[in-house]
Amino acid sequence: LSAVVFLGGLLTTSEEQVLAEAMELIIEMAAKIRPLPIFLLTQYTQAISDVMVVDSAPQNAGLWGMARTARLEYPELVIQCLDLHAHSSLLDTVISQCLECSWCLEEEEEVVFQVHESGPPKALVPRLVRGQMEQQQAAQLALAIRGNAVHAHMSPQRKHPVKPNELEIRVHAAAIDASLAIGPLHPTFVVAGVVVDAGQNLQQFCVGQLVSAMMQGALGTYTTVSAESGLPIPQEY
Repeated sequence: LSAVVFLGGLLTTSEEQVLAEAMELIIEMAAKIRPLPIFLLTQYTQAISDVMVVDSAPQNAGLWGMARTARLEYPELVIQCLDLHAHSSLLDTVISQCLECSWCLEEEEEVVFQVHESGPPKALVPRLVRGQMEQQQAAQLALAIRGNAVHAHMSPQRKHPVKPNELEIRVHAAAIDASLAIGPLHPTFVVAGVVVDAGQNLQQFCVGQLVSAMMQGALGTYTTVSAESGLPIPQEY
């Protein structure tokens, strides 16, 4: 016996059951003195085109994520994920052909095999590519009329150096009161986020710390508040 092949990912049964059985296999193999390589097989769980396939079990894609975590927890194990893009009637033959693809199984942890009725399976492996995402600039909510949200719009935000007793927060979430819609004053926000800059006189706050604060003014990507209004957020939250 040279390896263990897990076929549960090819079934359309409960994904929770499939994950539990795969995790049990991984734990059992990790306890062995000489663990065998594990191959987790799935079918049409990794997208390589925009064509929808009826004959598939995409709910078992979680096996790939679990395998990535298991490799970190059990670095001594060899855990490889193979996704088969083949009709169910061809699986018996395809599995044998894919497991004989020694070059990719020795060098790759994740492989997609694209199979046609004629010809050998085509092995596809993940590679990093340059993304097309454009960089987003910091922005803030601007009100054309104070207290009136009808003409609110986003405008570029300019950052300023913090004063000795101030915090600059990268906003993750914010709550706003009704004064934005009915009152003439600047709305009051309760914000939560991460400290990206702290004044030199502050000892209780540091960059990277989660905090919340109450402040008045524009809602933006960043906000600057006085240290007195900032409260550390416990790590368990």
